Amino acid sequence: MSITSKSIIPGLLIATALSFTSCAPQKVVVQPEAPVVIEKSSPGPTYALRGPEWSWDRTKKEYVYVAPDFVVKPDGVWVRGHWREVKGGYQWVPGHWK
Repeated sequence: MSITSKSIIPGLLIATALSFTSCAPQKVVVQPEAPVVIEKSSPGPTYALRGPEWSWDRTKKEYVYVAPDFVVKPDGVWVRGHWREVKGGYQWVPGHWK
């Protein structure tokens, strides 16, 4: 598998997972707990770890966990997503490159 394929496939997986996300932020009463994830080593010095993330699944009407993955480093740093307390619950604020 080429470096290009390695960098595109994780991005496609994230894009697919994020396609479940609706435009309006969804609220949950209790923050879901992230599963225990065994961290992998970076595939090389040109890679950065992106994630973990949560994505709203409209069918299940719940947030689903999106495991972290390594991507070819863009310019900038990954700012991790976080749960924000809102009236009556929590909303996920997605991570982003800064």
